[in-house]
Amino acid sequence: ESIRILTDFEARPGIISAAGYSGDDRIWATPQDMWIWASIMGVSWAFVVAISPWQSSRYLMARDEHVVIRSACIAVCVLSALWTLIYVSGPVIAALNPDVDPSNNAMIWAALNAIPVFFGALLLAGIVSAGLSSASTFLTLVGFAISNDVLDESTTDDAARLRISRITILVVGVVTLVLAMFVPPNVYWITNMVGPMFAAVWGPVAFMSIWSKRITDPAAFWGMVAGFVGYVVPKSLAMLEVVSLPSYLDPLLLGFTISLITAILLSRDDEVTEEQAAYRDALHVAPAELADAGAMRTTMRWPTIMMIWGVIATFLVVLVYTRPYQLAAGLIADDGPFVTWSGELLVAIVFGGAIFAAGAAARFIMLKIDQP
Repeated sequence: ESIRILTDFEARPGIISAAGYSGDDRIWATPQDMWIWASIMGVSWAFVVAISPWQSSRYLMARDEHVVIRSACIAVCVLSALWTLIYVSGPVIAALNPDVDPSNNAMIWAALNAIPVFFGALLLAGIVSAGLSSASTFLTLVGFAISNDVLDESTTDDAARLRISRITILVVGVVTLVLAMFVPPNVYWITNMVGPMFAAVWGPVAFMSIWSKRITDPAAFWGMVAGFVGYVVPKSLAMLEVVSLPSYLDPLLLGFTISLITAILLSRDDEVTEEQAAYRDALHVAPAELADAGAMRTTMRWPTIMMIWGVIATFLVVLVYTRPYQLAAGLIADDGPFVTWSGELLVAIVFGGAIFAAGAAARFIMLKIDQP
């Protein structure tokens, strides 16, 4: 019933369709622009999950690589289900109250007005917990970066570094609080500017540092600098409506490309030292415990579960979204085919297919590890 209502939702035409909320005077001029943007954002967030400090630092807590792989597979299965609920809840809230202002409060409004009190309180607690977790992680990373990456280790003792880290966290926290009080909130677009920035700035350098034998320290540094400028400048100009960029020239692509080209060109003018080459080679040596037969059997179950979940997820999306939408839109009839080809069916296939492909890739990589 919700899909039927949203299909004919005059206040937000096309909000539940695969074409998205596109058209004149909207965020995306055409469905193609929306799909290009969505594809770029999907790939960029994949990079963010792989290399961003608040994500990659989690891997360091794991007991061994088996725990990393298992937890990653579980996270994909759980988050794919949660993301589906989140993306469906947005249009549903719009149908219940299209005048929520500011729009950032939509989920809070739903927690207070649209669901039972217990689940509303649980949802609000989750929102607050997520905010506190992210804030503490980012503040810790800022303090750590200043005290360990910026300061000269040879001239600063541990006590001084700890003091500077605490002062940095305090200053950044106060500045952020002041900005939050006076700058109009726009959490979604702020997140979509700052989060993917790591993909454009660090993405090429991070992967080249592992897989390239030629990248040097200066090339990595200036690659990140160039990527930052190549992303932030056009992104800021676009957000201020000074310039209008086509979807295929998204600032993410510009920053990523500039960072990559800069790192490649500067690597030609320098040589990797023997120590650096040896360190990189050591990163490609699998730990002995990774080849443990018993642990391997347990770990291999989770990529398989991912693949199974990918197939199930596609059928579920077809069942609860694609078919109801096509019925409501008049693309099929009750006595006709179960579904027909459309963008909504493509969404279901891509959604489950990406999960299946990730599970298959994990199995393939694990099978390449030498067994004792």
